[in-house]
Amino acid sequence: MSRFLSISILFAILLLTGGCIHTYPDPRNEEDPTLVETVLVLGFPGDWEKVEAPRHRASGDGRKRVVMELRGAGSAVMRKEFTAEMDDGDGRTLTIPAPFLLEPREYRLAVWCDDSQFSAYDVADFNDIPAPGKHFYSHDPSPCYCYSGSFDLSEAAGEWSRSVEVPVAMGCPAGRFRIVADDYASFLATFRDEISRGESYSVEISYGSPVAAAFNLNENSPARPVDNVAGTRTLDIITIPGIEMEIASGRLFVPEEGMEITLTLTLYNSAKAVVSRTAGVTLPVHRGKVTTLRGDFLTDFIIGGISVDTAWDGEIIVDI
Repeated sequence: MSRFLSISILFAILLLTGGCIHTYPDPRNEEDPTLVETVLVLGFPGDWEKVEAPRHRASGDGRKRVVMELRGAGSAVMRKEFTAEMDDGDGRTLTIPAPFLLEPREYRLAVWCDDSQFSAYDVADFNDIPAPGKHFYSHDPSPCYCYSGSFDLSEAAGEWSRSVEVPVAMGCPAGRFRIVADDYASFLATFRDEISRGESYSVEISYGSPVAAAFNLNENSPARPVDNVAGTRTLDIITIPGIEMEIASGRLFVPEEGMEITLTLTLYNSAKAVVSRTAGVTLPVHRGKVTTLRGDFLTDFIIGGISVDTAWDGEIIVDI
């Protein structure tokens, strides 16, 4: 009976102490037994949300996909994927209880975040995240955010185990541009007869500067530049008066310092005859910013030398 009672008491003690992370050190081993549970608090830039969020919230559930990779000195990568909702209605913070118990030292952290329903990004390899879309601009997925950096838990050394909140300032690896035709009503009037007979039109964008085919999150830099990128999309025929006609858009991986891209925009009819062309447009693209280029792209020929001042903040609207 006493043996049974002793075993029962021991089992109860194990149950009571099993949730405690702290273990006493081996007298022969001077290593600190402290383990720290991390809680990531992701902070998002507000300006990008103001421009991008309404379009995607209208048709989605607002949930985010978060993929994180954690590496310590000499240790393998620990990887985890979550789906979570924002902490508040402003879309500024997202709290993620990281499922790792860590020793109190420095770690490298990489985090990727995008909308769970709209994501087109393949993040299986953080060293090579391919740009979505066949032509890098024709498919315009949801906004994406990322972080690459380090955090230090050494202050927790020698203490009882505890949770530590790690603030993570998320950034945008991409910038976006929009091309809006101000002469859409004139285009419909000029080609009214052709359109009524079923004529179709297509818009081609060709880049005069290299375009990143991928993003290296660990290096926080665009990767695999590609020259001579071009793509075509069918022009929408919408007869609603006063509608803003966006004839092309793109989301490009951008260096931290931003970059300039040069575009040529050509409108073709179904016989591949050139209807209009705008060549040599140079415009800035910055991370977390939207450049909107407006002009008479459907009815005019604009050739060469169009340059946009890069000293701007927030959304830039350029009239040609």
